This record gives sequence, structure tokens and C-alpha cells, in this order.
Amino acid sequence: MREAEAVGRLAIRDITRWLKRHPDTRKVVNVEAEPEYQAKDIDLLWHTRSGLVTIEVKADRHGQTGNFFFETVSNKQAGTPGCFLYTEADFICYCFVGPKRLYVLPMPATRDWFIANLKDFKEAVTTTPVRGGIYATVGRLVKIERVLREVNGVRQVDLPAEFSKPHPWLRLALARFFARLRFWR
Repeated sequence: MREAEAVGRLAIRDITRWLKRHPDTRKVVNVEAEPEYQAKDIDLLWHTRSGLVTIEVKADRHGQTGNFFFETVSNKQAGTPGCFLYTEADFICYCFVGPKRLYVLPMPATRDWFIANLKDFKEAVTTTPVRGGIYATVGRLVKIERVLREVNGVRQVDLPAEFSKPHPWLRLALARFFARLRFWR
């Protein structure tokens, strides 16, 4: 769980830095810990010259696969719906933290397209360790190139090179994760 949290924090940090560099930005507010916004699955409030934009951040370590993982069930054991199906955000910022590539997905247009084409996408399950066990998350593997081709308004952004330097807490979390992998071989 710590590794997933570290990756999520890195994505939030990078997207916040990127938004703050935008010339229309007034301010960026992280609301991921506020219950009002958790219920709507919104992580960031981006105040711009033209108004408020709400953003959900998704972090992914697997940038080499060519796929998005669109979450349909957040916690299989608890039966909670995946954020992709219920977020009220204006955009999902899907960040691959390895290659520092960001995809800005307009909502609900991306969700509507996804639901209309759901049968085309392979279901996949990932697990997350938590205290006392694991929980499973269910989603669909969706080709990035197809989304870029078929959904209007999707934007691909290569984040600046200086964003590649990880924070000390991420280096520590990743070192611990890779040490555990070596242990289990």
C-alpha cells in the first residue's frame, strides 16, 4: 500500500507543478483528503482565469504497456464502484510516473465512450496489500492509442525533465518495494 500511496503522491505533485506553470492558473488546491470531494472523486481544484476546473488524478507505474487501466470496481471485496464510473471531475489526469507522461481525459466524454465500447476491453484485476490482507481492484485495459484516436479533447503531455527527479520519500518507498521483490524471488 505504501508504494501505491507514494506513486499517487508523486503524480499529484507532478500534476500540481504542471498546472501551476500554466499561464491561466490562479491557484491549485489539493482536496483529496476532504470528504466532500472524496465523495465526488475529485483530487484537485484548479482555479483559472476562466473559472474552476475539477481534476481526478490517476497514477500508474506501467507506462510501457500501451494501456490505460480504467477502474470499474475500486474494491471488489467491498463492492465499491471504480472512480472511472462515478467521478464528477471535469478531467481525469492519468499520469504514468515512470516515463513522466500525462494524459488529460475530458469527463464525462471519456467515460461515455468507454461505456459504449466496454465489451472491447479485456478485464484485469490488480491487488493492493493492506493491513491484514489484500483487496482487489477490477478494471479494463484500454489501448492509449485508441483513446487518443476516438475521444475528442484528450491531450497527451510529456512532463518537463526536471519532474523526473523523485522526492526522497519516493526513493525510499521504491527501494523498500524492490528489496521485498528480491526477497520473494
